[in-house]
Amino acid sequence: MPACCAFGCTNRSEREKGTGITFHKFPKDEERRKLWINSIRRENFIPSKYTVVCSVHFEEKCIDRTSVNIVRLREGAVPTIFLSFPSYYQNSGDKARKPPAQREPPPSISNSDNCNAPLPNDLAIPSTSTSVDTPTKQNFKRALEDKSHKLESCRKKIKMLQQSKRRLILKNADLKSIVMELRNKKMISDSSVDILERCGGGVGDLLKRKLAKMENMSVPVKYSPEIRSFAMTLHFYSPKAYRYVRKAFDTCLPHPKTISKWYKTVDGSPGFTKSAFTFLSNIVQLSKVAKPFLCNLVMDEMSIRQHVEWDGSKYHGYVDVGTGIDDDNLPVAKEALTFMIVCLNSSWKLPVGYFLLDGLNGVERKN
Repeated sequence: MPACCAFGCTNRSEREKGTGITFHKFPKDEERRKLWINSIRRENFIPSKYTVVCSVHFEEKCIDRTSVNIVRLREGAVPTIFLSFPSYYQNSGDKARKPPAQREPPPSISNSDNCNAPLPNDLAIPSTSTSVDTPTKQNFKRALEDKSHKLESCRKKIKMLQQSKRRLILKNADLKSIVMELRNKKMISDSSVDILERCGGGVGDLLKRKLAKMENMSVPVKYSPEIRSFAMTLHFYSPKAYRYVRKAFDTCLPHPKTISKWYKTVDGSPGFTKSAFTFLSNIVQLSKVAKPFLCNLVMDEMSIRQHVEWDGSKYHGYVDVGTGIDDDNLPVAKEALTFMIVCLNSSWKLPVGYFLLDGLNGVERKN
């Protein structure tokens, strides 16, 4: 039955059951153990592993009673309450401070004949010469500060514009090198390079979008007509080259799916396509400057699935030879007669038209 080792304390574990008094062993940590031994104040005292101190000698803030079954001591708890010690060993606690003494007010100076008398030495005001700015001087200072801020802002803008100019020059050189690299890798032909150079208006917009993206600025959602022309021309000649340039310019060019949507605006009704012949005329004009193109007209019949579809205004899927007749009594088309122009001395081909048919006999093919 362990007993408390404090001087004059008679608490024992068996006798104090049900009173709320708990017993705690000395800590194993050497520093805390020394603190406990110094607090016990017993001469030549060496505690064993069974030596305990009761909870009476600890402040309540040092005891952890949150657990239902076990009462523990908090981290850094040290016994400090020993009522059996002599008075000179007791902790007297913090002494209350005396209230501050009331100071006498300084002697008042009356407005009598002694008004010109000198002040006492302890009340003498030191003579300091401080210059107070006039309102005019304060206004000048504020105006000077505003001008200084505006000058610094203008310098920053000039610096940013110079950097933007250098970036544009470098990007322009990069675009030319990329186009030359596409030609060297044979991704596009010489005639395609010439046509891309005619679409140079889109290069400036492309560089502006690239610069805005590098500086984390807002990029316009809509593409300019010049960029549309440049992107559609490059994608038409070589989708592989278009993907290469789009990756080099950090996806500033439109996505290929966007270009597909733009192509949908072209009238693709059965018959000869006007856009194809417009492009073909541009090719002919270019051939007069560079070299003439030799072309071959290819015709072929392609089997298609018989299907009729309503788009909200008319039916599609019946026989149509480009006349625009809308009659549901016509037979459903099962073949498409296509016409394509293939260049013999360059690497391009162009579909120029198609017709939906129900089939051609030998005489019709001959004709």
